[in-house]
Amino acid sequence: MAASCGYTRGLMPPAPARTVGVAFFGNEGKLPDLERDLHRELVRSLGDLVSAPLAAPQRADATVRGRILSTTRRGGVRDPENSLLESGLRIAVEARLWGPEGPLGPLVRQDTWVGIRLDRLGRESDARARALAQLADALILELFASPPPGPE
Repeated sequence: MAASCGYTRGLMPPAPARTVGVAFFGNEGKLPDLERDLHRELVRSLGDLVSAPLAAPQRADATVRGRILSTTRRGGVRDPENSLLESGLRIAVEARLWGPEGPLGPLVRQDTWVGIRLDRLGRESDARARALAQLADALILELFASPPPGPE
């Protein structure tokens, strides 16, 4: 019944796009293969936040394209024996929503810092996953909430 009155849940792609996709991002950072994990998070975020079917980037009406600009490690906190207890990671990305005719919105940039406690194996990958999920959500929200570009 809600669908019959035009109600939608989530953000909408800019008109006339009806399907959305995510291209693999470039990676100018120092962590290899980070773009694969970011791609997975962007696809998840699109599915969670945008009310449009997902499609392959080659067939989508609107495609998220971008690049990882940088990855920076922070030295961190050490104990009296000089063992590293905590570190940090900063990831910066930029993205734009593209249609077949060109850009559908502005270029957006996001970055995040995450702290990493090193007292247990696996915490670094957990922190990286948290950072990528946060970046993906922030990018999708900003890309799909932005007004379409005006005449230049």
